[in-house]
Amino acid sequence: MTSFLSWLDTDSHQRDQAMAVLDAFRDRTTVDELGVGSIRDAITHQLFPGSSVLHTRARYLLFIPWLVADAMAAKDADAAVAELRRGEVRLIDVLAESDDRQGLIGGQARADLRRMPSAMYWAALRSYGISTSRASIAGLLRDGVAFTVETRRAPREADGEHGPTLLRPGLDPHALLLRPRDWPQEASFALTPAEADYLRGRIMTSHPESLYAWFLREEVDVETAERFVWEHPRAGDFPAAMARWVEHGRAFSVLNRGAALLYNLQLAEASEDAERTERYRADLLEWRATVDGPDGLRNWSPDIFWQLLAGTGARISRPTCTFVDRWHGLVASGSGIVDDVAARELIAHRERSLKGPRARLVNPSALNAWSGASALGQLQYNWPIVRRIIADIHTGARVETVV
Repeated sequence: MTSFLSWLDTDSHQRDQAMAVLDAFRDRTTVDELGVGSIRDAITHQLFPGSSVLHTRARYLLFIPWLVADAMAAKDADAAVAELRRGEVRLIDVLAESDDRQGLIGGQARADLRRMPSAMYWAALRSYGISTSRASIAGLLRDGVAFTVETRRAPREADGEHGPTLLRPGLDPHALLLRPRDWPQEASFALTPAEADYLRGRIMTSHPESLYAWFLREEVDVETAERFVWEHPRAGDFPAAMARWVEHGRAFSVLNRGAALLYNLQLAEASEDAERTERYRADLLEWRATVDGPDGLRNWSPDIFWQLLAGTGARISRPTCTFVDRWHGLVASGSGIVDDVAARELIAHRERSLKGPRARLVNPSALNAWSGASALGQLQYNWPIVRRIIADIHTGARVETVV
């Protein structure tokens, strides 16, 4: 219990940063082999703030505060942490028996799940104002237990229809008021209209200028663009500021795809893997044709891109900017890339600068551990995840209330 509590009770900002690094390994589009994650994350924050590759369904944004509030009734902080974990395991069991299990976290691991949904969603709860605390989960539970003890000593107020007073430190009482009477015995991923309206309002209020808010405010269908937000049929209607970010995000995604392909080609060659070598050469030639086409990089300016990023306060290292500029320069020069010596040296140098002696292109042991495909997925800036969350909210808002 002590180790679990200490893990949760680290400095919340540092914890969020550490978790963001771990998140990257969940999705092959986010593994950061060439060190561009800071750029990817900065764009994602502008478009879809609070989102994470670990998110699955919208109702977790309510499940977590409900579970945390329940755990605050424990006798002390350690007991509250234990109760939160038990509550999350119970929730997994209930959801596993529901009709809709898509996006269920921990369905296989159950009680053995190491990282619970509360840890995955905590940063989002704070980003959207559902949690108003800057503390870690354990810190908030400690505050909540102390608050509960004090309120038990004070004269009791009349209970409302939802039970005892719903004031809990660091949690939005409006979220707690939405807790169903049958919670958690009948939990499902289906949002009620009131829940959908609440989540919609929280995201729109917290990040009104984001593309996330625009999709919710305009009630735009998200089922028509599965892979990339720039493929959405309403892309021409995006607010000007967001349209600018989307276009820069698209261009950088295309640019980075080529670097990832060349990196994997070099690994395949070093591994003497003829099949993968042939495949990556073909993929690079196809990518080169895309870059030269209307959906390529003809009108993209890295200088404007850096200015835009600088305006957000994003911390992009000088070596990262230099790598991107040099890679773009080679691509824009019309180089064939596949056999370009300068391009290959740039990729190899970038890997060495990031990994040192662990770089696969210089370390046979690291090369032998290569899976055959590293960071090949094109950057999506969490669009598939956000698309699912938005769809949940839209669906919940359309549910007819049964009287």
